[in-house]
Amino acid sequence: MTSPKSFNQFFENDLNGVLASLESERISISRLGRLCYLLIGIAFILFIIMFQASIPLLGIAGLAFIIPGIVLFISFQNRKRRFIAGFKQNVILPVIKFIDPGFRYNPASCISEGDYKKSGLYLTEPDRYNGDDYIEGVREKTVFCFSELHTEHKVSSGKNTHWETIFKGLFFIADFNKNFSGRTYVWSEQNPQLGFFAK
Repeated sequence: MTSPKSFNQFFENDLNGVLASLESERISISRLGRLCYLLIGIAFILFIIMFQASIPLLGIAGLAFIIPGIVLFISFQNRKRRFIAGFKQNVILPVIKFIDPGFRYNPASCISEGDYKKSGLYLTEPDRYNGDDYIEGVREKTVFCFSELHTEHKVSSGKNTHWETIFKGLFFIADFNKNFSGRTYVWSEQNPQLGFFAK
């Protein structure tokens, strides 16, 4: 088990400089994002005024704002994706390996939909299933894995369709190497699946 002192030393030696560099990039990306949203926002305002007041020149002015706004937005999204990937590779992975070199980390993977359904925790079938940051390993002979998950159910009412979250958070699976003949479920009182029985 790692101690706070050893982690502090690891942080100072291995992460401090990396985080400082990433913070500088984060601030730069944030500024770029605000600028592109500002340009696109101004363009939409000009287009609205143009249609209401029938002033064609405002449409040209709107294009002068929205075109660079869209170009900057694409650049913003690309830099944001690279930043997230770099953060996972240069910060999260070293921290995981510091805790235990035997742990395996896959930032693009997640708990399988089959394992999610097999848990029996959620009765609603997910129509949309996403996740990332999969970690697996062994601790004190206990095999475990976990990842971020976001499962959603599609709800349609007439012409309107929206998505309702079933589960969003850290989904954890552990094998305690014990054989059980039954199942035990622990739910929050706020679980809507239980209805009256939650009380």
